[in-house]
Amino acid sequence: AAPQLDRPAIDAALERTRAADSALRAQVERSVVDFATTLTPDERAKFVDGLRRSGNWRLPPKLQKRQGP
Repeated sequence: AAPQLDRPAIDAALERTRAADSALRAQVERSVVDFATTLTPDERAKFVDGLRRSGNWRLPPKLQKRQGP
Protein backbone atom coordinates (compact mmCIF):
# COMPACT_ATOMS: atom_id res chain seq x y z
CA ALA A 1 0.00 0.00 0.00
CA ALA A 2 1.09 3.54 -0.64
CA PRO A 3 2.37 5.42 2.41
CA GLN A 4 -0.30 8.09 1.92
CA LEU A 5 -3.84 7.82 0.68
CA ASP A 6 -4.37 9.86 -2.50
CA ARG A 7 -7.96 10.96 -1.91
CA PRO A 8 -8.31 13.00 -5.12
CA ALA A 9 -7.09 10.05 -7.21
CA ILE A 10 -9.51 7.68 -5.45
CA ASP A 11 -12.41 10.10 -5.89
CA ALA A 12 -11.56 10.51 -9.59
CA ALA A 13 -11.36 6.75 -10.09
CA LEU A 14 -14.70 6.24 -8.35
CA GLU A 15 -16.29 8.95 -10.49
CA ARG A 16 -15.00 7.26 -13.67
CA THR A 17 -16.41 3.96 -12.45
CA ARG A 18 -19.82 5.51 -11.70
CA ALA A 19 -19.90 7.21 -15.11
CA ALA A 20 -19.02 3.96 -16.90
CA ASP A 21 -21.64 2.05 -14.90
CA SER A 22 -24.29 4.65 -15.70
CA ALA A 23 -23.43 4.63 -19.41
CA LEU A 24 -23.58 0.84 -19.56
CA ARG A 25 -26.89 0.75 -17.71
CA ALA A 26 -28.36 3.31 -20.13
CA GLN A 27 -27.19 1.21 -23.08
CA VAL A 28 -28.74 -1.95 -21.63
CA GLU A 29 -32.02 -0.15 -20.91
CA ARG A 30 -32.16 1.21 -24.47
CA SER A 31 -31.56 -2.29 -25.82
CA VAL A 32 -34.36 -3.70 -23.67
CA VAL A 33 -36.78 -1.04 -24.91
CA ASP A 34 -35.65 -1.58 -28.52
CA PHE A 35 -36.35 -5.29 -28.11
CA ALA A 36 -39.75 -4.61 -26.51
CA THR A 37 -40.79 -2.55 -29.55
CA THR A 38 -40.53 -5.72 -31.68
CA LEU A 39 -43.01 -7.64 -29.51
CA THR A 40 -46.77 -7.95 -29.75
CA PRO A 41 -48.78 -6.54 -26.82
CA ASP A 42 -49.20 -10.07 -25.41
CA GLU A 43 -45.49 -10.80 -25.76
CA ARG A 44 -44.65 -7.47 -24.09
CA ALA A 45 -46.91 -8.31 -21.15
CA LYS A 46 -45.13 -11.66 -20.71
CA PHE A 47 -41.74 -9.98 -21.11
CA VAL A 48 -42.54 -7.38 -18.45
CA ASP A 49 -43.83 -10.09 -16.13
CA GLY A 50 -40.56 -11.97 -16.55
CA LEU A 51 -38.55 -8.82 -15.82
CA ARG A 52 -40.59 -8.22 -12.67
CA ARG A 53 -39.92 -11.73 -11.40
CA SER A 54 -36.23 -12.21 -12.16
CA GLY A 55 -33.04 -10.47 -13.14
CA ASN A 56 -31.91 -6.96 -12.36
CA TRP A 57 -35.38 -5.49 -12.87
CA ARG A 58 -37.19 -7.84 -10.54
CA LEU A 59 -39.57 -6.38 -8.04
CA PRO A 60 -39.22 -7.14 -4.35
CA PRO A 61 -41.42 -10.13 -3.35
CA LYS A 62 -44.00 -7.89 -1.61
CA LEU A 63 -44.53 -5.86 -4.77
CA GLN A 64 -44.62 -8.96 -6.99
CA LYS A 65 -47.66 -10.19 -5.10
CA ARG A 66 -49.43 -6.84 -5.55
CA GLN A 67 -48.74 -6.79 -9.29
CA GLY A 68 -50.63 -10.04 -9.83
CA PRO A 69 -49.58 -13.17 -11.74
